[in-house]
Amino acid sequence: MNSSPRSCTPNTQTWSVSAEVVKSKPSPLKVFSWVLYDFSNTIYSMNVVTMYFSLWVTVNLAREDLWVSLGNSVSMFLAAISLPILGAISDSVGRRMPFLLTLTLVSVCGTMMIGVIGYCVHNPYYQILLAVLAFIIANYAYQGGLVFYNALLPEVTTPDNIGRISGYGVAMGYLGAIVGLLMVLPFAQGEISFLNLSFRPLQGQWQSVAYVDYQPQNQKSLWNFLDTKIDKNANYRYQVIAVVPKDSLSHRVTIFKSTSRDTVITLADRQKRAVMVSWMLPSDATVREIKQFQILRQKSGWGRVGIFIPTAILFLLFSIPTFLFVKESRRGVSGQIHVDFQKAFRDVVESLSNTKKYPGVLRFLIAKFFYEEGIQTAIIFMAVYAVKVMGFPNNVLIPFFIVTTTAAIFGSFFFGFVTDRLGPKHTLLIVIVGWIICLWSLIAANDKLLFWILGSLIGVFLGSTWTSARPLLVSLVPEEKLAEFFGLYALSGKTAAIIGPWVWGLVVFALHPYGDQIKYRAAVFALSLMMFIGLVLLFKVPGKRFQK
Repeated sequence: MNSSPRSCTPNTQTWSVSAEVVKSKPSPLKVFSWVLYDFSNTIYSMNVVTMYFSLWVTVNLAREDLWVSLGNSVSMFLAAISLPILGAISDSVGRRMPFLLTLTLVSVCGTMMIGVIGYCVHNPYYQILLAVLAFIIANYAYQGGLVFYNALLPEVTTPDNIGRISGYGVAMGYLGAIVGLLMVLPFAQGEISFLNLSFRPLQGQWQSVAYVDYQPQNQKSLWNFLDTKIDKNANYRYQVIAVVPKDSLSHRVTIFKSTSRDTVITLADRQKRAVMVSWMLPSDATVREIKQFQILRQKSGWGRVGIFIPTAILFLLFSIPTFLFVKESRRGVSGQIHVDFQKAFRDVVESLSNTKKYPGVLRFLIAKFFYEEGIQTAIIFMAVYAVKVMGFPNNVLIPFFIVTTTAAIFGSFFFGFVTDRLGPKHTLLIVIVGWIICLWSLIAANDKLLFWILGSLIGVFLGSTWTSARPLLVSLVPEEKLAEFFGLYALSGKTAAIIGPWVWGLVVFALHPYGDQIKYRAAVFALSLMMFIGLVLLFKVPGKRFQK
């Protein structure tokens, strides 16, 4: 069987397919194993990048946001400058899987090291330096793995189902986000509070930590207690009970419904974590007999630092089927493999500049940079917008995220079929238009129910973006150059992930005197403008398919 690449002619209506694809359709096991990697790596991205690392650094360790920005920016910068080169090397040796396996293992080890450092390194300066370094390693390897995972897409698809299979992968990724979040919550909190599930082996004994005197002349209904004598890594549950005289006619324990939230305070010129406990007074007659409130505290779970090792294990376990059952075909490589870094770099530069040979690729990557600036920034700051503009309490954010992620799953499935029906370019145009309409509606929204609806629609379009964008790139380049161009695809996305948040931050900073309502709505408008530029550029990207 001749595995050397055939000659190709762009701008034709028929797909080129290898002899292997013609003879045998990829097996369901191979397809499922490829899709499962999306499930596994999104467990990492949700638990580490989105939810816990930034909170652990800025709240538990009471460090500045700069440390989180540094870790993200450095890992993204390293990915942006190196992944196109690694992609070109992958194409030159005709292999994807060794790169994917190596980077996955590095990411897993880096994630584990964050947890080990959190537990074992007690010097605060060494702890933050080593934790950020471990995050840079883990996140760089995660981002790098995506390049070679995406480049395996033709191995598990045919021209007729590439959109659907890509959609299945994206949908499984969002399912992984939900499952991963739920699977590590017991380690972080010892419970899944909104499902009323408690995990007793992960919970300690209740202990009394303070008494707060009740003053009848103080008619306030909301009471607060600031708990400062805490372990920086521990997670706590609180109870507030009434202390009444023993001879009281209603001699019974009254437990008040309480909430708690982390905060950062300054003591002796040093910032440290504290917990604010709040509770409401009931309106019944027993209030008149209260002398004190007793504050009880229980360690529950291992805290935010406790999720890194379980997340790494889940990432590794769910990625194993990909390495066992996705067998890639060798592409024209025989004998000793020689890696030429200079040639790889020249290939990347040539691919970027030679738009006549690969028409539309450069325009697509630039368009992707602009629309992904809006998308990546919206992902990072949606929770901030929900709290500061819409007034969402913290305990609503996780259910809100689960709802929007569920919508992303359905959007990925649905638009996978739309991609196969209309083609990836037209589907992506529809999706970006949907994004812009949702962002403009978000600017005008004041009702919380409308925000839930818009959040769900954004979830639908979020999943649909990746579902249609990957097949569009596949349609623009020859199969033997996929890893190289998915490296450039990553370069575009990672650069957007660096610059987009800076645009948001500058708008918010410039409009700070006008208050949260104005500055954050203006920041959303700035995102919509970036996406509109991407939409205009995308119109001129060829929608026709590559033929060998």
